[in-house]
Amino acid sequence: MRRMVGAAILVVGLGSVTVLRWRSEPPHPPAVVSSRPIIDSAADVRGAVSPPDSARASRPVPITRLSDPLAFLSTAGADSLDLLPGVGPVLAARLIAAREAQGAFRSWDDVDRVRGIGPKTIERLQALASH
Repeated sequence: MRRMVGAAILVVGLGSVTVLRWRSEPPHPPAVVSSRPIIDSAADVRGAVSPPDSARASRPVPITRLSDPLAFLSTAGADSLDLLPGVGPVLAARLIAAREAQGAFRSWDDVDRVRGIGPKTIERLQALASH
């Protein structure tokens, strides 16, 4: 019986220490109040939320038109290739490695030999010239 009473006192004691420690900590950090208006433009009023100015400036614009896609593939850097439809950073690196090993892309067959490029990607790239 003594053991049970001792265990109960121990449990109650630990629980009160936990509660006291919990109550001594602030519940949440104070909220930061912004002096910037909530509605920035007419677009925000219609429901479209515009990103902050820093995000607008740093967001790359996808490439939608090229006069000569093969020439672009043969000369562009990895950051520019990454903006093409169906091309990400890994595929951009493969395209650069292929052109460094074999020279400029002279035909779509040369591009098709790059691992990860398939008919759909080639169609997307060819469509950039027809816009």
